[in-house]
Amino acid sequence: MIFKKKCSSKLYFSREDLENEFGRFGSIVDIMIPVDFHTRKPKGYCFIEFEDFYQAEDAFYSLHLSTFFGEKIEIDYAKSDWKREIQIREQLQFLKESCNINEQKIKCIHALNMSGI
Repeated sequence: MIFKKKCSSKLYFSREDLENEFGRFGSIVDIMIPVDFHTRKPKGYCFIEFEDFYQAEDAFYSLHLSTFFGEKIEIDYAKSDWKREIQIREQLQFLKESCNINEQKIKCIHALNMSGI
């Protein structure tokens, strides 16, 4: 199950902060914190995937409209899946090995994938 956590762009949180808050409800499979392409700062929301639907549901009902780092948060079920970091790394390694792409191009492709473009 994937959650999208929306909050003020002024709020900065780490992966560990999210694991501590949401991990109370069950096993977290993955967390993705999208960053702005130009500033490299978090966009103010994230995606959290739980191992089990019921764990995700518990987190939703417990944390929706709650306070996180002093700000009210909204939690929605995400409408689609995202590429996990490991999938992106595998794609980049394939491009590097099979297409003879240099490191600078790899970094650019990686940044585009992470920004959702």
